[in-house]
Amino acid sequence: TSWNGSSFKDDANPVNAAYLSTFRSSITEQNMVNFTNGFELDFPTEAQWEFACRAGTTSELYTGQSLSTVNLDPIAWHSINSEQMAHQVGLKLPNAFGLYDMIGNVYEACSDNWSDTKPEGYIDGASVTDPIGSLAPDASGRLVTRGGNFGVNNYFCTSAGRNKSGGGWN
Repeated sequence: TSWNGSSFKDDANPVNAAYLSTFRSSITEQNMVNFTNGFELDFPTEAQWEFACRAGTTSELYTGQSLSTVNLDPIAWHSINSEQMAHQVGLKLPNAFGLYDMIGNVYEACSDNWSDTKPEGYIDGASVTDPIGSLAPDASGRLVTRGGNFGVNNYFCTSAGRNKSGGGWN
């Protein structure tokens, strides 16, 4: 099923791919319909995403454990257990905040800028504590993504793992 260039199936499944403009339009629509008191939805910064994912832990996984397949299986869909496809949200264990699929299943976009010129990804002069980007893809159309996905089983599937989208998010 396609939803404005995405792989939207239904409310129980994550959107696996979509154009940035599709997400932006949806967020704008939700803000206009549901939030008239000044509160607005938006993509999280990387620091906000990591805080939500870690849920008070400082370990590689939000369970307080280190990264291994045995420790990852109960909380994440990854390359070894996913059959190389996204799964319905909520089938794995949530973190201490009750959030599901923060690690694995599908990558999650953040509002920080990606930069190939700085290894850590932050734009020149940006705060490294909680950088806030413009949600503008780099010249190749890539954004910062977090959490890993169903196709990886390495440091991308951790609370600190970060990556860039494949491009074409415009």
